[in-house]
Amino acid sequence: SKSNPDLLSKIYNVHYKRGRENMSSNLMKGVIDMHVHSNPDLRLRAYDDFELMEAGIRAGARGIVIKTHQGSTAERAYLCNRYNERVHGGTNDFTMFGSITLNRVVGGINPKAAETALKLGAKVVWLPTQSARNHMEKVGQDASQCAEVVRDGKIVPELSDIFQLVKDFDAVLGTAHISPKEAFIVVEEARNAGIKKIVLTHPEWWIVDMSLEDQIRMVKDYDVILERC
Repeated sequence: SKSNPDLLSKIYNVHYKRGRENMSSNLMKGVIDMHVHSNPDLRLRAYDDFELMEAGIRAGARGIVIKTHQGSTAERAYLCNRYNERVHGGTNDFTMFGSITLNRVVGGINPKAAETALKLGAKVVWLPTQSARNHMEKVGQDASQCAEVVRDGKIVPELSDIFQLVKDFDAVLGTAHISPKEAFIVVEEARNAGIKKIVLTHPEWWIVDMSLEDQIRMVKDYDVILERC
């Protein structure tokens, strides 16, 4: 090694690179990413739905949930899965999953919109993101136009119907961009309604901004899953 340090360096780099590749491959094998934005969207995203599907297949992922702020992706997920069947002929176990986000574009806390998406195969129901009072206040918008989830310290009546739908379809409830204070009220009522799968959406992100102490309390008291982005 002293006589040929460049050779040693090359050998090390080759083995290091292979080790990193193998580690990445093993880590991604069977993963399910529950929160990916793809095109078409009002913002330019890195992949369109089909490109995202192909990337997931290459990585060995088990599945991806497509999310949009503009409503439902259940139909888009269906088309991806049909495309996967036709192009790849059952050579992988990847599945694209749809979801719905209850922003004003679908009428806010709209049980009919949620029911339709779930019947079409959606697996996640997100509470409001860009239409959440908390989000609109944080970005300086008129919060009187928000899709409310909590009013006078209680969930809005329509949310009870959403909870029943999520329970009946055994779907996932995502808290999205609501405030930490709202999240505690919503999650407690969701648990009381019998919802088993609750995900606290990117709690450390500046819009949500939930303290570490509240995150710990949320997990301890309500057994939610914390989503990290």
